[in-house]
Amino acid sequence: MEATLILILIIVSCAIGALALVSTIIRTIILFKYHMLNRRESSSNLTARELARKVLDANGLENVKVEKPGFFRMLFFGNHYSIRKKTIYLRGNIIDKNTVTAIGMATQKVGYALQDKNHTKGFKTRYICSILSAFSPLIFYTLLGIGLIIDVCTSFKGLGSNGSITILSLVIGIIYYLTVFIALLFNIKVEKKANAMAMEMLSKSNLLEDKDLRDLSGLLNSYVIADIIDYVISILELIQLILKFIFKALRLNKENKH
Repeated sequence: MEATLILILIIVSCAIGALALVSTIIRTIILFKYHMLNRRESSSNLTARELARKVLDANGLENVKVEKPGFFRMLFFGNHYSIRKKTIYLRGNIIDKNTVTAIGMATQKVGYALQDKNHTKGFKTRYICSILSAFSPLIFYTLLGIGLIIDVCTSFKGLGSNGSITILSLVIGIIYYLTVFIALLFNIKVEKKANAMAMEMLSKSNLLEDKDLRDLSGLLNSYVIADIIDYVISILELIQLILKFIFKALRLNKENKH
């Protein structure tokens, strides 16, 4: 049993390492493309702020604001659309520019606002899950910690033996953790739709040259790929944690028998 667990743990750990490397490479490419396209001016005479405002107004979204985020909002969320505040937030390095990156990001965030207006299936779920995902690790480790404390205080005799409460807390945490990350797959669908809407709007408006459109499409698709990889890594890390816990529990049980 232990030998099998060790083998699985090694395989999972290697998979995490390989995917982490791929993720780092893709994120580096995204960063390079983002800044490269942010130095390339578009054929539009409008800035990102002006274009977003124009498209929003044309689609009956006069109530949606376009603003630069504060420091902490920018740090945690970057360029994004807030359902609660009905606001598109664009970083300071693009909001008043007419570069390919600025125009592309502004139009994509308008795509999110349009999905919110049209009550696109999965959009609200994505928003709720994005909030839950920020707290899921905290909840998971809190449950595990509480279970461990109770087991230690009761000499591992809380609900029987062998750390039953710790195991129960772990199971509850795992279910919650997995539910959040499975639900977060909605984000991929919503993001892909926002990307498609942005590319369609830009193609019809002739705001970007063909080469700029291709490069922007590549940038937006890279974000989706990076997100998928990061979700897989998170799930594998959870599996890795579970395997380590099981392995330690087996060792502890074996030592107690001796």
